[in-house]
Amino acid sequence: MSNHAEAAQEVADARASLLRDFVFEALVPVECDAAAARLCLGNDDDAGCRYDLTRIAECVKATVSTLSELESLNGRAA
Repeated sequence: MSNHAEAAQEVADARASLLRDFVFEALVPVECDAAAARLCLGNDDDAGCRYDLTRIAECVKATVSTLSELESLNGRAA
């Protein structure tokens, strides 16, 4: 394998690792906000529940988009 190909693979591997880290970190608020949304529902706080669910949706959208990018990167690297 040439130096250029090795360097390109190392960059792709590093990018994939960063994308995985982003997905991992972006899911953390989902856990917290899901619990908060349940508490809001239990307290008849519809506005609070909507707020938490909106945050969850935004985090999930970001992770799905990033995961798609990761899958695309892996398809090219394979």
